[in-house]
Amino acid sequence: TLFPYTTLFRSIMRMGGIGDLIMLTPTLRELRRIYPEAEITIATNPAHIPVLKGLPYLNGVIPLQEAHLDSFESIIDLRWKVESPEVGGNLNTFLYKTINRVDMFARLFEIELLDKKVDVALDKDKVKNAKKQLKYNKKFEYLGIQVSTTSNTRTIPPKYIPELAKKFSKTGRKIVLIGRTESWHGRKCPIDFSTIKGRNVINLVDKPMDVGDMIALFSLMGYIIAPDSAAVHIAGALDIPCIALFGNIDPDIRTRYYPKVINIFEKMD
Repeated sequence: TLFPYTTLFRSIMRMGGIGDLIMLTPTLRELRRIYPEAEITIATNPAHIPVLKGLPYLNGVIPLQEAHLDSFESIIDLRWKVESPEVGGNLNTFLYKTINRVDMFARLFEIELLDKKVDVALDKDKVKNAKKQLKYNKKFEYLGIQVSTTSNTRTIPPKYIPELAKKFSKTGRKIVLIGRTESWHGRKCPIDFSTIKGRNVINLVDKPMDVGDMIALFSLMGYIIAPDSAAVHIAGALDIPCIALFGNIDPDIRTRYYPKVINIFEKMD
């Protein structure tokens, strides 16, 4: 097993992304149940610390560069453990393409998960700030749309975003556009999402926010539409109904344990 029985102070290293950290949480929660006296600290990308910070079964969440053996009795390195060799990882390609990542993390630790519900940390102060930013009013329904991802093979075709905002704003819902304008292979997105306007549209594209701010905003949504991205995993963790559009990755290996996520995916033979 990756988790040494004889040490009390352990650091688990995982760089991210956000979805991976969220899918790691059932394993972390089970490790806490099995080893109630252990001190379990996660070391990750500093920008991703808000995803896990404050979860009750962790003793701490620190930047990767602070995970040193002089501070911990053992360090468990999960970097590249669930990626395939094609992207520099150590996992067999068949397993990468067929096993849900929640299950894969559990397999790495040789534990059986009875509860596969994922978690995400939610900062109450950031939720208060998000409500102010939205001028939040409980009488409205809010639909969050993540406009893009860092990968052009996983993003919603840009031309559909203005159409989605226009169509759903006519229903009386508040439409919240979240994300940023991306460049793919040196080519900027052909549509400037930050200029989308409408009577019920709240456009937060390219607005300064960290991961904690994004989680807080999504927590206030009644529904989410998103590509294969962090927003889908946040929806899964917060039990928010979500329509997820997938490109080149089978959604079953990402969203199998998200009962309120509906996937749109064209499976190729």
